[in-house]
Amino acid sequence: MMNELQYKWIEIQKEALECRNNAHINFNYSRCTNDKDNNSQNIINNMSKWVCGWSDADDTHTEKKWLNFGIVFRGIFLENNKQLCPNTYNALLKLSEVYDISIAGYSWLLPHSHIPPHIDGSAKGVNVLHLGLIVPDHNKCYLIVNNEVVHEENGKLLIFNDNLVHEAYNNSDSDRIILYVKYKDK
Repeated sequence: MMNELQYKWIEIQKEALECRNNAHINFNYSRCTNDKDNNSQNIINNMSKWVCGWSDADDTHTEKKWLNFGIVFRGIFLENNKQLCPNTYNALLKLSEVYDISIAGYSWLLPHSHIPPHIDGSAKGVNVLHLGLIVPDHNKCYLIVNNEVVHEENGKLLIFNDNLVHEAYNNSDSDRIILYVKYKDK
């Protein structure tokens, strides 16, 4: 099932570029805001655009250098975003027949950015999938997962347990965009 995403990575890449170039960016709303918001309609309305990634008290820079375009949030498929990325949406819908997807979408890390070490703290058995879509330089775009460096590449699929400490780097001069999927077996 995961290999189908990898097989379609060029289609998914084209849609990610379409979203990067044409979807609105809301710098006033972040995934942090989403996590605290219990109103599903607010979430759906605000996730129909790029939103800032979370940041913590020690990292005030991440928020405006890391953006997310949601396709699935809290297990809800965001219909508003289907028109910009129908192939990605449908591939994730098919994947949801086998896996419970809690979050999925494009993750855009701007040049010279870093997502600090963290544990997502999900339930046991939750994995994260990264599919490289726009990775300008695999030597400068990488993850550190459980103290191991893992280089990202266009079309490369990475899967790891989200309870492991992980962080992301884009030390290049260009944007890095991946497809991010947080899932577990049904």
